[in-house]
Amino acid sequence: MAALLLSVGPTWAGPFEDGVAAYNRGDYTTALRLWRPLANQGATEAQYNIALMYDGGIGVKQDSAEAANWYRAAANKGYAPAQYNLGVMYGKGEGVKADSAESIKWYRIAANQGYVDAQYILGMRYSNGQGVVQDYVEAAKWYRLAGDSGHANAQLILGRMYAMGEGVAQDYAEAVKWHRLAANQGNAIAQLLIGGAYNEGKGVTQNYAEALKWYALAANQGNATAQYSLGFLYADGHGTGQDYVEAHKWFNLAGVSGDKDAAAVRSILERKMTPEQIAQAQEKAKICLNSKYKNCGGSEGIQTETITSSSPTPSRRGSASKSPSMMAVPLQKQGGTFVVPVLINNAITLNFVVDSGAADVSIPADVVSTLMRTGTLKQADFLDKKTYVLADGSKLPSQTFRIRSMKVGNRVIEKVIGNVAPLQGTLLLGQSFLSRFKSWSIDNDKHVLLLE
Repeated sequence: MAALLLSVGPTWAGPFEDGVAAYNRGDYTTALRLWRPLANQGATEAQYNIALMYDGGIGVKQDSAEAANWYRAAANKGYAPAQYNLGVMYGKGEGVKADSAESIKWYRIAANQGYVDAQYILGMRYSNGQGVVQDYVEAAKWYRLAGDSGHANAQLILGRMYAMGEGVAQDYAEAVKWHRLAANQGNAIAQLLIGGAYNEGKGVTQNYAEALKWYALAANQGNATAQYSLGFLYADGHGTGQDYVEAHKWFNLAGVSGDKDAAAVRSILERKMTPEQIAQAQEKAKICLNSKYKNCGGSEGIQTETITSSSPTPSRRGSASKSPSMMAVPLQKQGGTFVVPVLINNAITLNFVVDSGAADVSIPADVVSTLMRTGTLKQADFLDKKTYVLADGSKLPSQTFRIRSMKVGNRVIEKVIGNVAPLQGTLLLGQSFLSRFKSWSIDNDKHVLLLE
């Protein structure tokens, strides 16, 4: 949850500050008792703090409807964080009836006041066509506003849009500019992309030493693609002296991080190495992993620019700022479609098509039957029937069920709603899973699913 508002106008200063002091010492009952009269008199700060308490169940029974009422009170008085939070609640149907149009309305009101998180969310909505007609130009507008205020993920995605020519004229130099801003804030995906730009000479003059620098920064954050790319630079002696031990180490680490080609490349490299060199490389990889990438080498002396901003990068519902945590999940080509592997209930991996238009995760009846036979799904997991409206306007009743866990990459989402699709249908990764992330997008250039 967000840090509470700590100051208020002079009219209510005494009781409000006493409430803050009570809250900070864990006396939530006193804090609520002091703030509620102020909130009833129209003190926006007290209204917002009470909303946070009900939203998070802090000192009170969690009550989304009560939280929404207090957020609305503060939002109607122009308080942007409350407007944003109300947008989140309408988007997810928490405490209010789900309403995409109302959600977008509140996001837009907050965004027009310069609330960075709302600007970023609007960019995401327009980019993915969630609750609005897909419009890359409008998406780029909102990402730019958020990016100008220092939002690393907005900078990352805007850079991708310039690289792809989505909503803006394709411009690799501009892509590098935005990716560099995100990379300088520690965003591993952006660091990887800057490394790729220098490696290929796209938007910048080709420079293997710079490629090595940026790949190393991402690799030391555990990025498998960067580790794999770094291995090739050391193997070929690009940007550094040829070093098979370092190359082997990074291919080894890339394999551990999930790169499926790294092991094969490492095996080929071993034909050129002595047993002593292989053992040395394995030991260096072990030290790196045991240190949680704190003692891996490859980025000594590398400095990134410190970016400051008048607005910190916000998180969901105005919670305390966190470092960028976007994860890239490689997509696999299946026929003419790209799919993402998902581990269901820690038992079986299925390949899903990402479909933002699907309300829930959708699994065909024949696959559901198999999951039941193997015990992956149990009868107790099944819920009520639900009616889905298809793209052609027709309605389809379907049985719903609860998926206990879904793992994509290293992220596990629990208690996801799924529905039974017709026989021989397609496995769809819908909004019941995707909406559990702060943001998601597909990088069509790199063929990865980006999740935050």
